[in-house]
Amino acid sequence: MTPGHGAGDTSSLGSSYTVTTSANQYSPGSKITVTISGNGATNFKGFMIQVRTVGGTNAVGSITTTAANERSACSGAAATHNTNADKASVSVDWTAPSTSVGDVQVWATIVQTKLVWTTVKRSIITAASVTGGSTAPGGSTAAGGSTASTTTTTTTTTTPPPISSMKPIVTSACGSTKSCFKNSIACGTDCEYLLTWEPVGDEIQFEMSGISDGYIAVGFSKDMQMGDDNVIACTNRGTVSNNYQFNKAGPGPIDPNNLHFGLSSTAGGSDGPGRISCSFSRKKSFSGARKKRARDASQVFDLANSYYLFFARGPVDSNDNVQQHTNIPAVSAKQADFSSNHQLLAGEADRPLAKAHACLMLIAWVGLASTGILMARYYKPQWSSSKLCGEKVWFAVHRTLMISVVLLNIIALLLILAELNWTWSLQVAHPIIGIIVIGLAFVQPIMAFFRPHPDGKNRWIFNWAHWFVGTSAHILSAPAIFLGMRTPRLYLPDYALYIMIAFVVWHVFIDIILEIYQCYVNYSKKKNRPEEYPMGIQKDVPAPPPDNRGHFLRQVIIVLYVIVTAGLLTAMVVITAKYPN
Repeated sequence: MTPGHGAGDTSSLGSSYTVTTSANQYSPGSKITVTISGNGATNFKGFMIQVRTVGGTNAVGSITTTAANERSACSGAAATHNTNADKASVSVDWTAPSTSVGDVQVWATIVQTKLVWTTVKRSIITAASVTGGSTAPGGSTAAGGSTASTTTTTTTTTTPPPISSMKPIVTSACGSTKSCFKNSIACGTDCEYLLTWEPVGDEIQFEMSGISDGYIAVGFSKDMQMGDDNVIACTNRGTVSNNYQFNKAGPGPIDPNNLHFGLSSTAGGSDGPGRISCSFSRKKSFSGARKKRARDASQVFDLANSYYLFFARGPVDSNDNVQQHTNIPAVSAKQADFSSNHQLLAGEADRPLAKAHACLMLIAWVGLASTGILMARYYKPQWSSSKLCGEKVWFAVHRTLMISVVLLNIIALLLILAELNWTWSLQVAHPIIGIIVIGLAFVQPIMAFFRPHPDGKNRWIFNWAHWFVGTSAHILSAPAIFLGMRTPRLYLPDYALYIMIAFVVWHVFIDIILEIYQCYVNYSKKKNRPEEYPMGIQKDVPAPPPDNRGHFLRQVIIVLYVIVTAGLLTAMVVITAKYPN
């Protein structure tokens, strides 16, 4: 919990203040007094108190204040100061949740001056399990009208707390007294995803439900593209949080000190097996002062405006933090107007341009480039007495395939730029590797155009450069494809990755077989490889007579390679184009 007015040297303040509690254990609904006091004559001007689950960042329970210089904050989940007058101590009352959430811890930020503050964590308050009567203050147990000293058993909870039961959302009023966003006009309590909202005064009351065992989330977006979205997520542990940008480096809270920023009346649980349900209210608009508490004021969306809606779901980690969504989010066909009542349906965020980009890149690098490289590496002696379009067969095939690779890369690049509204981001690895691969592919025909004559003294430089650039581009294309399959605009299923892995293994296997076989053929000829790696100059050397040794087996291998590669490529292209339909 960091003060918004800056930070200063906090190293010497840890022992200047004490945070105490009136009890070391709590039971559901019990009340505990939390006190901050200065040691000796050390006063302070400001504070914030919040109770969180141990190891987590979510506030639990509610905090009430009684003094004039104190006030509740974060929709009752915290308490802070009203004035910056000197204070020797403050006390607030924390009310435990109605159901146990395991062990908790008091977090207190104490401000000595505007730029000097510290955060103090009180020792853990355990969830108490008591036998033999009800627990009385001071650890005694009341039984039979007398007070006796007993032993209190404490339990450290390592499993998630029980999920609260939520009433099913009523959908019969959709389009009349409230608005609804769902996957089918006919679905009710069995909707795969459902969001309802109803304006009440200056707030919008939301209800959300969906199938998930981790979290469900609704995103408010200015367009139909994922990114720069305001997201409200509900987890399977009943947490409701206001996040931002759930498809970049992961979701992050708008206000790191308050996961409930802008939300009130939050409740979460389950409305059926395998389902998550929650409800919350959100103000339509926020004042400038309130927006300043956010990391960025532009992250606070004004619901007086209309937005497209996304619905996503995915896993949470052990601390109940939302992870990247595992489905392609559903997106509303039009913008939602939060001041009127209507129904919105959605389909998957199909991303046709992103899918076309991915399909073209798969065809280029898995199909064409891989075959073209094998032809240039192992098939120069093949069909030595035949010509294709006036050129040696291997060269005609290689040139046609590699020019096609360059053209497909250019088209694919234009498609993804159009998908991204002609903007470019290098914050993740896929576009960085991808642009390197495209650049290397584009350099190849330029080098080939200016290549020296086969008898030129600098021909060996071109031969090595051409080999190095082409091989580098081909090798880098594999991680670029793997990373692209997991980008949020595609997020293909695991079996698509397995097929790509199978292709890589298949290509390496064929490469090794051809290399071993070529070594065997050369050895059996008892002479150096003819024309296999013409990296140097071969002047005045007569061409060897045609030798068809090994030609048939090489033809069988390349035909088999093309058939298997075409099958794997077709599977990946179909999955990319159709998933998740």
